[in-house]
Amino acid sequence: MISEHLAIPRWSVRTSIDKYKLHGHCNPLPRSKLRRIWLNIDDAVIKKCVLSMPKRLHAVRNSKGGHTKYR
Repeated sequence: MISEHLAIPRWSVRTSIDKYKLHGHCNPLPRSKLRRIWLNIDDAVIKKCVLSMPKRLHAVRNSKGGHTKYR
């Protein structure tokens, strides 16, 4: 789960995966489907994740490896 702090549309990837589960599939998504989902992640989302890493690492250091507000 990605933090609301980043304002990233978690639903975009989750919706694709959840739709697959609704059709009664118990096996993992095929690689081709995962690749399509991965390639459709917007560059702005990736950039926000990358730019948030220093804050995330700082939070992990401060919590001594424990829980942080980031999920």
